[in-house]
Amino acid sequence: MATVNYGDGATTQADYYDFWTQNNTSSTSTDYMVKEALPVDSLSIRRQLLGAAFTSTSVTTNNSYNFQGKPLDTTVTETEQPVGGVTTNNRVATTSYAYWGADKYYQQMAVKDAGSRISFTDYYSNSTQANNPVGSWGLQYRVWDPKYGGTSPGSGTGTDGWRYTVSAIPAQYGCTIARNADASCAESGQCLRFKRTRIAE
Repeated sequence: MATVNYGDGATTQADYYDFWTQNNTSSTSTDYMVKEALPVDSLSIRRQLLGAAFTSTSVTTNNSYNFQGKPLDTTVTETEQPVGGVTTNNRVATTSYAYWGADKYYQQMAVKDAGSRISFTDYYSNSTQANNPVGSWGLQYRVWDPKYGGTSPGSGTGTDGWRYTVSAIPAQYGCTIARNADASCAESGQCLRFKRTRIAE
């Protein structure tokens, strides 16, 4: 474990490593806001930050990583410490990630946000098959957006279970990035409509 403390009112950073591989497996970063004397007409007072009811507030970010150093979970915890009271977590939000296997170069498969909404991305695999020119291997193929549905966490159990059972319904994709024989992009009409819709929002 490596720890850096930047002092009160700043940031504390802690990184954890695997003993044998020296891979960074997780990290914790905390930003502190310590109450101090402020002018009566300061912006902090106007926005009711660090009011008299609290001695300090903090935001802690916990990250865990896979063997490639890519994020698995990112949890943000907002905490307030009342004067003479018990520290309270006002908000805890976790974003989780899932990845493809070697056939799609371990790229990001899905993201599940704090509201359990899932976005999903598929790629051209590294196998020789119809409509899969070598130049397209590992490039984006289809994208599913949580706004348009079509994704499911599956029946996985526990915190990590969804990573192994998450899926997307082929017919409900939001965008297909078709490839020509030379692997150049030939976006489908649905993909273009998808992009226009998102831009207009």
